[in-house]
Amino acid sequence: MLDHTIKKLAACILIAGLLFAMPAASAAADDGDSSVQTLQSMISDLEKAIENADKRMIAHPSFLDELRGLVEAYKAKIRAVFFSDDFSDGNYKLSPRWTVDSGFFLVTPGKRLRSQVNEKKAAAKKSSSSNQGEEVLNILLKGMLDAATNDQSSQQGAATQSVKEYETPAVIKTACSIPAAFEADVSFAAEPSQGAMEMVLMGGNPARALYRLVYNASPSADRPIQIIREKGGRSYVIDMASQYPMLEDGQLHRIQWSRDMNGNMLVIVDGKTLIRTVELFYRDSFTGFALANQGGIWEWDSVKILQSMPGQ
Repeated sequence: MLDHTIKKLAACILIAGLLFAMPAASAAADDGDSSVQTLQSMISDLEKAIENADKRMIAHPSFLDELRGLVEAYKAKIRAVFFSDDFSDGNYKLSPRWTVDSGFFLVTPGKRLRSQVNEKKAAAKKSSSSNQGEEVLNILLKGMLDAATNDQSSQQGAATQSVKEYETPAVIKTACSIPAAFEADVSFAAEPSQGAMEMVLMGGNPARALYRLVYNASPSADRPIQIIREKGGRSYVIDMASQYPMLEDGQLHRIQWSRDMNGNMLVIVDGKTLIRTVELFYRDSFTGFALANQGGIWEWDSVKILQSMPGQ
């Protein structure tokens, strides 16, 4: 009984502290760069307080989830957003515009960008994630050299049509200016497969792949999540995860891939940091972003490119 009372009291203290901090943080956001840094520090402290409360079980999980959502909302207010699409308009061809380089994409009635590739044929053609990445690069290069886009191949199908299957990877890209310090925040759902999904940062003129984040479905020590640098037609693995989350359950999952001004690069999956490394080879701004389906069924719920959080 006493333990329960202590937990309730601690939860009340946590709530009071958060409610007091939020208005102060909101006012600080309007006062300039120094106040923004103060706000960022406060948000970081709030995140730590929420995680501590979660570990100590002094507040209801659903309440903590609401607080996490509130923290994310405040984060968004103090960071520049360079690109955002949640496909709520039912169209990937306008505002913002995506261009299909290969395969087939559509926006579902549930407002998700969907792609399906015949994973068995894709697996038969490609024996490793390195070979898969090479094919994606070839597709992106072909798209850059082909000035006349085939409207029929990139035509968005009606959401009620069955999704066509393709042996080659499905690749879709968009042009946008992304600074060297960035965060790519992607929410998606996938069904069980032996394929892969890639997030690609592009640069140069014409744009080409510079960095790729590869999530291999059914991950393992032989198929880890990887960050890859492209240079001179060769691929270099920067780092890879040593944990293997299974995300092909049809539920929404979230990958956050970020780098700050000091080159600290993170990959966070569903709130858990899986890769922490340093990468500074490409320091100029990026000029585009691409998604690639290497096999299976993938649905993207939202894609956001934001300013990175300092001190990550």
